[in-house]
Amino acid sequence: MNNDGQDVLLGEIGEIIIRGLHVIEEYYKETEKTAEAIADGWFYTQDSGRLDKDGFQYIVERKHTMIISGGENIYPKEVEDVLFRHPKIEDAAVFGLPDLMWRQRVCAAIVPESGKQINEDEIMDFCEVHSAGYKKPKYVFLLESIPLNSVGKVLRDELKNQLQEE
Repeated sequence: MNNDGQDVLLGEIGEIIIRGLHVIEEYYKETEKTAEAIADGWFYTQDSGRLDKDGFQYIVERKHTMIISGGENIYPKEVEDVLFRHPKIEDAAVFGLPDLMWRQRVCAAIVPESGKQINEDEIMDFCEVHSAGYKKPKYVFLLESIPLNSVGKVLRDELKNQLQEE
């Protein structure tokens, strides 16, 4: 479903919703959380995904990681996929930070390949060529490492808090 509760078109990204015998009926003793997650018998997973022409479903990422900038929905994974194609980038994480004009600005935390030099302009120029302009990071942070949890997922909130202070 899109944000207006309508089915998305083939190939478009929307929230994955499910229902069935093995889907939860409620969150134990959490009526507000249940009301947010379940509507008309459908469980809203908070995962963004898309369907291809053969009916296969692809999970893009968690809905809350989406960046809204200037009215455009930007999925960090799409920008990260571009960044990972750069030969001098070892690791990258994309996230949104607040912006008064655009609501959020696209930011990228970059870990350069060991022994290679890279700068913010080089990264932004690369993104300009390989993705839509509105998806290009407005800020680039060069780091030695990106915080991960025990299973290797990026700790985006920790990263945002760390870099927002800089």
